[in-house]
Parts: sequence; structure tokens; C-alpha cells
Amino acid sequence: MDKRLDKEEFTEIWRLAEEVGEIGYWEWDLQSNETYWSEQKKKIYGLDTTEESSFEVFLSVIDEETRREVEREIAQVLAGEKEFYDLQHRIFLRNGREVWVHEKGYLLYDTNGKPRKMVGVVLDISDRKRLEKELLFQRSKSSYFENFDPLTRLPNRHAFYRQLEQAISETEHFVLIMIDLEDFGSINNIFGHRFGDRVLARLARRLEELAGRGNTYRYGADEFVLLIRDLQETEGLLSRLQHHLFDLPLRVDDQSVTLRFNAGVIHFPEDARTVTDLVSGAGTALTYAKSQPHSRIVRFQPYMQERISRTYHGVDALYHAIEQRAFVPYYQPIMDLASGKVIGVEALARWIGPDGRIISEPDRFLPLAREHRLIHRIDYQIMEQAFGDFSRWRAAGLDIRLSVNVYLDDFSRAGFSALFRRYQPELEHLIVEVSEQEFLTCSKEEREELEILRNFGIRISIDDFGTGYSSLRYLHTLPVDEIKIDRSFVENLPEDPQNRDLVHVIKNIADIYGLQCVVEGVEREEQSRFLTSIGLPRQQGYLFARPMDAETCNRYLENNR
Repeated sequence: MDKRLDKEEFTEIWRLAEEVGEIGYWEWDLQSNETYWSEQKKKIYGLDTTEESSFEVFLSVIDEETRREVEREIAQVLAGEKEFYDLQHRIFLRNGREVWVHEKGYLLYDTNGKPRKMVGVVLDISDRKRLEKELLFQRSKSSYFENFDPLTRLPNRHAFYRQLEQAISETEHFVLIMIDLEDFGSINNIFGHRFGDRVLARLARRLEELAGRGNTYRYGADEFVLLIRDLQETEGLLSRLQHHLFDLPLRVDDQSVTLRFNAGVIHFPEDARTVTDLVSGAGTALTYAKSQPHSRIVRFQPYMQERISRTYHGVDALYHAIEQRAFVPYYQPIMDLASGKVIGVEALARWIGPDGRIISEPDRFLPLAREHRLIHRIDYQIMEQAFGDFSRWRAAGLDIRLSVNVYLDDFSRAGFSALFRRYQPELEHLIVEVSEQEFLTCSKEEREELEILRNFGIRISIDDFGTGYSSLRYLHTLPVDEIKIDRSFVENLPEDPQNRDLVHVIKNIADIYGLQCVVEGVEREEQSRFLTSIGLPRQQGYLFARPMDAETCNRYLENNR
């Protein structure tokens, strides 16, 4: 049965996907041998959008070895040996340029079960291949990686600390400037990580131009430090930073990008005399600059530490709450309107405050817990209780699944993965939700941890899907089984035509990759009816139930058995 919309409807929806995801779409009619290529597909293959596409055109840009791979892959799909046509290979454009592409497709069948068409998507992965080649080359230079950041080609934190120690021992006076990009994650979300990487590389060159080569270091993901030994240059440098870095946009790929910065300044030896105190003081001045509405470059003053420390009183409360096991799971049902059944519950973190009242807004404590590396302890408490409740419900004959939210750095903590293995019999009914932003920045090691969970039978879900858009281009590489469409797409449904189209796009992308979809934030009947009508019956939101404690949830599940 054809799972897609008809061609006219789908073409318009797919155009939106091409714009945000740079993904090409293609069709190949197996009976007539006719092909259809979307504009993005033609662009990737070096064709003018008005040129006719054909299977012969495709074969003309691949070499003999790739052609054999393509023919073997297609034969296996047609024979039912493989579900998907899935290849990464080179193509050679008419202008002589070599491009790497990743293509993936599947078969559509007629009413008699005979294959009638192959459809799929294509993504230009040339940048990734070039980066892989570059990284392989750089790994042969171990000393390079010990001292330099491969993305920006600046000296890294390790090199900075060595130079700072040397400056303390050899220099009478110097200035340390710590610079932080504010909300750089939004650049990655809007434009994609490859563009974000180019922004960082361009920013590194701008800083070197302003501060001089050898004075600029990449300190963290979006933090840089300047080590200035010439005090006479300091005032002029701060003025140049204000004008050329803070006030002027950055040009990247013919696009103007406005970035927000803050800077903390500390002087040696007037303000501090040790490595620890210098770095801490610069960080304190930077934090103070970020906390003030109009301060962008701030010099360290002793009183700042006291003011900043007052903002962290909540940390002590978090520590106490963790020790008192004051974090509990509340459960929100997930409905399948196609069957009319409750198919699962999501465990959400709640804090029992000192006065006994429930703090139900996780934004009031989770960001602070994560910033101070306490999130894994809260997650552990929530999951330990949720797994116990879930095991009892399953033992009572309730056929449901449990979704839990996880931060990827949880897995680096001892005993965290063992918690999952302790509930081995129920793992096939467990879903681990990871936010879209986490997925797009996760390391190779963290992806491997997710693959281990999948091998246990646990399913992986992308939470808040669609808020970054750029995830569309990486979806084919992520170890996931489900996506949860973010509530921001739902609140204006069904009235908003753009949101209707975007939800259609996400649904069809999920179909192509064989992913389940759950829609969050459903609060009105008309939203639910629209979502169900387009094939999204799995829904969650206040329309069905608010989050509830374990006892209330047990009664709810029994009543809706």
C-alpha cells in the first residue's frame, strides 16, 4: 500500500524539506523506467533544474565499480533480501568536481504486491568525507592534537595552560581575556552544525587578526582566551574587540551572522597571581558580564565573586533534595487514537519542595542541575523509581511502554547503564528519549552507548523533534526508532498552514526512515482530529491527561485498561 501523499501534494511539502534539510528526493518507475528528480537532487548531481532526469544520467556520473554496487544493491532490494537501497558513493559532475552522496530508498508496491516504484532521498556528504580524510591525516600527528584544536587550528586549552604558567614565571605583567559566545547553539539549530563549524573557524581568524597570532586559544566549545603580554596594547585591543568583534557582524559563506559576545578581563599580578586564580577570576568577570544587561567587557573585581555566589543558592537546595530523595517521577499517558488505547507513559521529573508542595516546572531546577553536573543523580532517582512502578504495572497485566528522558553525559557515570540491565525482562517495552539538541552534538562514544541500549531491545526516541530543523539532514545517521514532534508545531494547528505543512513533512520523513511518531502538546480536540487524519494517531498532552503521581497513574491505567 502506498504510504505517501499523492505526488502533487507531496512535491510541495517536500520542497519545504529541501529548503531546511538540503535533501534531494527521487522516484524511479520500474515499469516505464521513467525517473523523477527533485530540484535539490538535480542540484546535487550538477544538473540545471530544467534538464530532464533519467536512470542513464545517473549511471553516467558514477564509475564502473559504483555501478556494480548500485546494480547489486537494487537487485537485493527487488529480490526482498534487503528492505532499503542504501549506498554511499562518489559521483563525477560534468564540471569535473567529485561529490560524495548518501542515497537511501525503498520499494512501493501495487495492489497485487508487485514492485512498481522505488523512491528515496539523497544527501551531499562531501564535507563530511573531506573532514574524515582530514582527521585521518591529522591523527598521524599526535603532537598536533595535544596542542591544537583541529576545527579552528588555534592552540587548545592544554597549550593555553602551559603558556599561562610560562607567562607567570617569565613576564612581569600580562592580561588574560576570556571571551564567550552567547547562545551559539541557536546558530547550529538554525543553520546546521557544518555552518556553525565554519562560523567558529572564521571567528578564530578574526580573533587572531585582532590579538595577533600566538595570543589566541580555543578554551571550550564556544569559549576563547587571549593572553596579551604587551600592556600598552591592551586598551587598543579592547577597543578593537568592541568594534570589530562585538559590533560588526561576521561574514561566513556570503552570509552575515550577528553573534553576541561577553568578555572577562583579569590583570597579572594586580588581580591574581596563580593559574587557578587567574582563570577563575577571568571566568567570574565573564559570568558577571553575562548577568548584566549592558556589560559586555568586564574587568575582574573581588566583589563580583560574592554577587555571583548568591545566584547559586539553589545548588545547595538541589544537593539537599537529592540526598533526601525528593525527586519523584510523574507520569503522562501516551495515547494511540487508532486503537483508542493508552500505549504508554512518559516519566517526568518532579521535585517535592521543603514545604511538601510539588515543583512541577522542570525548567526551575533541571538547567541548574545540569550546569552543576547533578543531572545524572536526579535522572538516576527518577528512573530507579519509574522502573519499579513500571515493573509492577507490567506484572499486573498492563500492556504499556515506559518512556524516560536521558542526558547523554549520564552514561559516563558509573552504574548508570547497569540500572537498565537490572530490568532486563522489561527492556523491550522501554523507550529512552534524548533531546534533539543532545543528538546533534553527541560524541561518537555517546552514540555507541545508545547502540548498546538498542542491542538490549530498548528503543531510542528524539524528543522535541523539529525545533532545530537541521536534524533533518542528520536523521539518516542517528541510532533512533522514534521521533516526538515538538509541541511548538501543534499549538497553532490546524489553523496555521505552515505548521500543517511542516507536520506533513516530518511525518513523511519519518515514514521514509521507518520511524514511529508521537506528537507532544496536544491540548484541543481539533488538533487531535487533524493529527489523526494525517496518520499521526500517537498523541500526548493535556487533552488526554496531565502528569500524575504513581498511585493516580495506576488508577488511570486500570480504568483505561
